[in-house]
Amino acid sequence: MLKKIDRALNIVESVICGIICGAMLVVTCMIVIWRYILVAPLPWGEEAARYLMIWFVFWGCSIAAKGENHLGVEAFVSMLPAAAQCISIKVKYAITVVIFGILFVLSCRMFVQYGSTGQVSTIMRIPMNIVYSCVPIGLFLGTWHYIVHLLMHLHDKPGDREVESA
Repeated sequence: MLKKIDRALNIVESVICGIICGAMLVVTCMIVIWRYILVAPLPWGEEAARYLMIWFVFWGCSIAAKGENHLGVEAFVSMLPAAAQCISIKVKYAITVVIFGILFVLSCRMFVQYGSTGQVSTIMRIPMNIVYSCVPIGLFLGTWHYIVHLLMHLHDKPGDREVESA
């Protein structure tokens, strides 16, 4: 059941990232065309591209968590005996879950703060809590993926799996 939910989330995340990336490409091309060919800059273009980039980064963060593509140092872990490698993998996932969880809680506070102030973007007049809602969403999904990884490795014994590159 956990794997099915994780797979479905991965599909949704990939589709959303693809849409955001496509929109960012279109907006950026429009900025260039309007500024250099039509000589009439789009006032909202750079702001839209910036906010799309923010969304892309935080949704991409959760995709990286799913694929275990975040930066990690495995040189020391690979030198450990098999039992210590097995333990270090579990500890790595546990620490990552805690860090992502803390960042998720802090980002929720940020989201609430932006909502309570009523702050809007300069040109497009989009509420900033909508703009930055991607932060708690991306961190929640990243936390989810690392919890799944932790649960999948929780009952590993030395030699069950090779040390993974993270």
